[in-house]
Amino acid sequence: MKTVLKFIPLLFLALLLTSCNFDKKDDTMTPDDSDKNMEALIRQTNENRFKAWNTGDREMMIANLSDDFKRYTNGNLDIDKKSAYSDIMDFYINAFPDLNFEYEVIAIEGNKSFTQWSASGRNTGPYKGQPATGRQVLSDGFTVVTYDENGKAMIEEAYVDNMGILNSLGYAMTPPSAQ
Repeated sequence: MKTVLKFIPLLFLALLLTSCNFDKKDDTMTPDDSDKNMEALIRQTNENRFKAWNTGDREMMIANLSDDFKRYTNGNLDIDKKSAYSDIMDFYINAFPDLNFEYEVIAIEGNKSFTQWSASGRNTGPYKGQPATGRQVLSDGFTVVTYDENGKAMIEEAYVDNMGILNSLGYAMTPPSAQ
């Protein structure tokens, strides 16, 4: 029995050395390949979503959303399923047929992207129940998107300056009466 016990530490050491993967060429830590792949998926999905907006391609947009997609605008839930994204695209593209987004991905961290964007377009269709003004609109915004394991957008949190849009359309807010 004592002879067997002497070999257990040796057996354990051999098992430890053969199961570990040592890379003597490079002792620095690098991101895992799955992290790099996820970042590439996120970048591609982000690019596809902005391309879908700029071309009015609703099918492309839907293809880049997860089945349980949700969209929040300025903190309020306005879409709770991916099929409803076409409705919001129709609303904006009908009001601003030449709608164009320019964007910059500020960061990708884990399964989230942080994107700063600007949108421009001429209001030639009804907007929020009001007739077209014919005015050019420029709006800046910021979007945080959370992605699923397949790189599809799960949650979009868009922050938009709605008052700036209304002002550029010629609408003004009247202060309340003090009486």
